[in-house]
Amino acid sequence: MAKYNQVQAISAGKLRTFHTCPYAYFLDEQIREANIPITGFSAKHYWLQNAFRKLFPGERHVGHELADIEDLRGEELAKHLKYHSADAFGNAMKGLWQRYIIDQEGTVHDRQIAWLYNEQWWKAAAEIRAACVNYYNFLLDEGPPILAFRDKDVAFHYGDKKFVVRFDAIRRGLVVCEQGTKQRTQKDLDSDWTATLQLLAFSTLARSEEAYRIKWGVELAVAESWREGICPEVKLRYYNLSRGEITETRRSNDDLPEMSGTVEDIQVRIKKAVQRKAQQEKLCCL
Repeated sequence: MAKYNQVQAISAGKLRTFHTCPYAYFLDEQIREANIPITGFSAKHYWLQNAFRKLFPGERHVGHELADIEDLRGEELAKHLKYHSADAFGNAMKGLWQRYIIDQEGTVHDRQIAWLYNEQWWKAAAEIRAACVNYYNFLLDEGPPILAFRDKDVAFHYGDKKFVVRFDAIRRGLVVCEQGTKQRTQKDLDSDWTATLQLLAFSTLARSEEAYRIKWGVELAVAESWREGICPEVKLRYYNLSRGEITETRRSNDDLPEMSGTVEDIQVRIKKAVQRKAQQEKLCCL
């Protein structure tokens, strides 16, 4: 255990950021705490996260009969949410966005927003409404996820590496949830190395950590039947909040070598980029 504790954790989110945009990776690393503007895309993401979190009541057990809100569906669930219909939720969040952008000069989390183009803030308002309406309808159909595991970072070991992975949400029935406004095809999801990593994290922790297994509703006999690596019964479900569509994917241990290779490649590229950056900074100081 002492050996594991000495291993530096690898953030899947940071690897993905570098893989997508190295400039964004260094921006986040170097000036995360500085009072610099955030992008319009980030502002919308933070706004939606906060809106989804505040939709639920403060207590998990609701009503006179103290029903578990995670078990409720449809109109019965809507009665206990902050807004009682999808349209009410969407309109309220759109209205708040427009009011805060105007009245507080475009701040989210006390940060100014750097807009990519003039009308982006107005377009974002419509996108926020659509995302909230679709999220609400997903809740009515499927019920809430496990509320204690929304936007949750978890750490696990795989081989000689320690990873930190963020779950957007977990649902009972062996479902890892990811949600966003980005369009992702079935091919995109099936080839996404971060999906492999998330499913590996779920499988590993459900098998090795009793507290996670119990909270995720995984039966002991089921977890014990899993061999090392990824349980093929676990699936990742992507909720497209822009279009109200759901896409699912699964993995097996056959997908682990490709994921490991991608992680190794990104780590090598980060190391080289850091070295180049250090050399450039050194030359600037001469």
